[in-house]
Amino acid sequence: AVSRLAATSTTAEAWAAQRELFEGAPALAVALEERAAAAAERLQVLAAVGREPPAEAQAEYFEALAAARRVALASDAHEAAFHEAGDRLQVALRLQRDEVQSEIDAVVASVEVMRGHSDAMLDSADHLAATAEALDTRLSQLTETALAANQREAVFGWPRTHFDALERAAADFAPLHALWRLASAVVNAHARTLDGPLADVDVAALDDNLGKWTAELARIARQLRQRQGASAKAAAAAGPQSVVEATRDVVEAVRGFMPLLRTLRAPGLKQRHWQRISELVGHPLDPTTNQALSLENVMLLKLDEEAMSALRQVADVAMREFTIERALDKMQGFWRQTDLDLAPHRASGSRVLRAMDEVVAALDEHTARCLAMAASPHAKPVEEPLRTLLQSLRLAADTLDAWYACQRSWLYVQPLFAAPDIERAMPAEARRFAAVDRLFRGTVEAAHLRPNLLRFCAGSGRSLETFQETGRHLDAILKGLSDFLEAKRLAFPRFFFLSDDELLEL
Repeated sequence: AVSRLAATSTTAEAWAAQRELFEGAPALAVALEERAAAAAERLQVLAAVGREPPAEAQAEYFEALAAARRVALASDAHEAAFHEAGDRLQVALRLQRDEVQSEIDAVVASVEVMRGHSDAMLDSADHLAATAEALDTRLSQLTETALAANQREAVFGWPRTHFDALERAAADFAPLHALWRLASAVVNAHARTLDGPLADVDVAALDDNLGKWTAELARIARQLRQRQGASAKAAAAAGPQSVVEATRDVVEAVRGFMPLLRTLRAPGLKQRHWQRISELVGHPLDPTTNQALSLENVMLLKLDEEAMSALRQVADVAMREFTIERALDKMQGFWRQTDLDLAPHRASGSRVLRAMDEVVAALDEHTARCLAMAASPHAKPVEEPLRTLLQSLRLAADTLDAWYACQRSWLYVQPLFAAPDIERAMPAEARRFAAVDRLFRGTVEAAHLRPNLLRFCAGSGRSLETFQETGRHLDAILKGLSDFLEAKRLAFPRFFFLSDDELLEL
């Protein structure tokens, strides 16, 4: 506390904190004296009973007494310096307040200059947008400085200075700042759209911006009218309103480009389409080879309605072809990521294909979709990959059907021939099953190593042949098993009352 009382305050905030110390110094000194008196009383009690007072109690007494004196002396010694620092800070505050007011006058003048600009300055929108950005920064900094000055006024108990001109300037400038920022964006977008490379025009983004620009202009115009009513210089609002109208005209000009842009930037336009367009208009138009081709180059051709209709037809064909290509790419991507769902089969030590109902449904759906796409006259550019995918889907569906049928028979027969009694009773069928079992297990293991469904089931077509062949052998084995059981029933008629499973268990 003593060191803080002796410090020289260089800011109003530090001076206010130091003032609290000086105001609390008498109370602090009294509290320290009372602490020293309490310590002295304890020492007297100990002396009265003949006990040696501990060193800590004596130290507490002397420290409290010395601290009380230091606080009182520091308060008396530095109070004058404290008040001198306050006087200096108040002088500085008056100067700061005058500087803020001068800066406000300069900013107000700059806002009035911005308010005076009309549509004639639209070509300088970039420069004025940068000027407005700099002025906005000045206003923000000045507002913070004015707020700090008001806070320091409160420290010294001064009445608050109302910088009304600053608040009005900020309110008047807000729509002007937004206006020139928007005008710059719109003018630049118009130039890029008209003169920039046609291949770089993003029609979707431009269409989205048109809606945003229109709404923003309506909001700015409304704010300008409101400020016009609040301003004593209402005549000066004609300039900004003319900028609003001129910017709106530029927006409408860009909107007017959209029909031609939607045609020339239709999704799916490829070199073959641009060759056809060039033939129709009698002029080379191909942004894929001529990077400098712009919308203005096309507009200078002054295409009649017949040529535009032909262009729209080519764009429509390109878009339909693109839709088919995109759908094909999506299906191909789906099957590139779809794997067989193989699970371990503990009883046999092999693997089995689990039910894949969703995948089977997707096979049927994509097959139907491929058939519909193949029937379209716009599928010619992707005719070969479409045919390949359709064949693969059909082959995969047939392979899965054969696999599930073969797997059902294998799961039924495998545990039977694992029993020695059945193997001895049916040696021919046992040898045949051993061969079939090796083939089935080897095929399933190959699927485990190459789990992609379409690649395995339709890669070479051999998987289908393998499962079909395995299925035929398993059917023959099941026929031999049925004949064996029938012979047992003929030998023992009472076996006719037992099912095949019950008879095999016996």
